[in-house]
Amino acid sequence: MRGPQTGMKPRLVEMLACPTCGARLELRDAQTDPECQDEIVAGELVCVSCAARFSVREGIPRLLPAGLSPVVERTSAAFGWQWKEFIEMYDQYEAQFLDWIHPIQPEFFRDKVVLDAGCGNGRHANYAGRYGAREVIAMDLSDAVETAYTNIGKMPNVHVVQGDIYHPPFARPETGGPFDFIYSIGVLHHLPDPEAGFKSLLPVIAWPMSVVLQGVVKGIYRPLRPTPLFKILPSRDYLYSLSSFSFRRNYNIVFDHLVAPVAFYLRRDEFEGWFQRSDLRNVRISWRNQNSWRGFGTAPELKPARTS
Repeated sequence: MRGPQTGMKPRLVEMLACPTCGARLELRDAQTDPECQDEIVAGELVCVSCAARFSVREGIPRLLPAGLSPVVERTSAAFGWQWKEFIEMYDQYEAQFLDWIHPIQPEFFRDKVVLDAGCGNGRHANYAGRYGAREVIAMDLSDAVETAYTNIGKMPNVHVVQGDIYHPPFARPETGGPFDFIYSIGVLHHLPDPEAGFKSLLPVIAWPMSVVLQGVVKGIYRPLRPTPLFKILPSRDYLYSLSSFSFRRNYNIVFDHLVAPVAFYLRRDEFEGWFQRSDLRNVRISWRNQNSWRGFGTAPELKPARTS
């Protein structure tokens, strides 16, 4: 077991909730490390309503509900292995991140509370934190949270949580959830029911939401050179976007495409329908790299902005 670099920041507890019933969680038997400013390296979170218990282990709250489906468990195992193997944080990730969350710009993050729903190794939460977000919660179903913790756990405004998108373990006050902004990149299309995963995030958001679905290119194992043939390929933009990455990074991308037990491919009208049926406003759907949809919307105005 690796030693803690930091622990769970005590203020995170106020944002958490039982993934089973949604009630408040109480921290018990907390073990702190004075070298980490009394952050919590181990302990237990107990639901004040249903008495469900969840561990804090190696500085990470483990808030998975009981009874995950077999396909969800297989998906978790596959991506957990992936992100514990591919731990590197590449400089190219920043431009890629901003492209995925377009039209959001870095200054948008300033002083916002942000959820990365499906954080992998923490590569995107890293930039959300660096752009000045007040708090960033990086959540993943799998053991990838341990890699994310290693990569971004020392950042003062970033938290890492193990949780399930179908049962997001966060407070849901009547005025809107704790988050000003949620993004989910390359995750929802790997769920058994992608739209249900999308809808499960809505109760914990106060204002904008950006969601990206990433398609799959099968049979391609390396980027092509920009030859005349390349110019007419339907996925040329996607392939060109990979050309600056190393062999190892491209190996990771192909692994990501092929390892998941489930991958859904959606038409624009299907994806846009999620936003419409969820009563989101200012919806923008765009085509990215000729292989994926990118969607943005804002929550209804009945959820007022945070005042504190």
